[in-house]
Amino acid sequence: MKRLLWAGCLFLALGWLAGCVPGVVNPEASPPVEQAPSLPDSPPAVEQVPAPGTAKPVAKVPVLMYHEVGPHESQLSVDAGVFARQMEFLANEGYHPVTFDALGANWRNGEPLPPKPVIITLDDGYADNYTNAWPVLKQHGFTATVFLISDAVGQPDTLNWEQIKEMQAGGICFGSHTRDHPDLRQVSTARLEREVAGSKAELEAKLGIPVTVFCYPAGKYDDRTLTLLATNGFKQAVTTQYGFAGPEDNPLLLPRIRINRSDGYAGFVRKLKAGEKG
Repeated sequence: MKRLLWAGCLFLALGWLAGCVPGVVNPEASPPVEQAPSLPDSPPAVEQVPAPGTAKPVAKVPVLMYHEVGPHESQLSVDAGVFARQMEFLANEGYHPVTFDALGANWRNGEPLPPKPVIITLDDGYADNYTNAWPVLKQHGFTATVFLISDAVGQPDTLNWEQIKEMQAGGICFGSHTRDHPDLRQVSTARLEREVAGSKAELEAKLGIPVTVFCYPAGKYDDRTLTLLATNGFKQAVTTQYGFAGPEDNPLLLPRIRINRSDGYAGFVRKLKAGEKG
């Protein structure tokens, strides 16, 4: 009897070992779980460093408004020496002048812009934009946009086409400031068409490129003007309303920062710093 008990215990022990010892098959044991093949260790995550500039809409951009650059008494003029110091400030502080096309592409599609973008505009097309402003802009590699009164080109104290084309070849952009600089609210619909579409057509014929940015004479416009700008392919237009431009603004009603003669260098710096704090 004792031999039978010992034999049973030995049989159970052997069965247990068959389930636990490698190479011994236990038909009642659970089938082994298939293990996934081992893979090499994944490389550590690399922080994505964005390319210089930004691929998101820039919140606030100063659009600087100039007129004459020279020794004039008008508040709309800036002394040439002061203008040079102002541009030097932009360069030293890391501002990057951009075009309206580049700004629009950023706001619409997230196209990258350089850090601290700024737009420099000069209204009316004065001759001193070539003699006084252009050399300074060229020195720093800056672009700017000059708004031309198309019928005034070549008149005394204004840019001529030879100067305009030289500036264009050097990276300066040009926009429409109408044909004759009238108050657009007070003209007939037929004349309004000539001022908007006519100026655009003449500038495009001379410059050989589309003209898609507009400047309202004295900042005055009405609903007819806005409609004509849109139907004639203008993508952006600037006003005389004070403020920093942003993607939430109507692109045909962009505000600007007027730079007056009385601002001097210190006032110019204050206006830009106010925008940085805002």
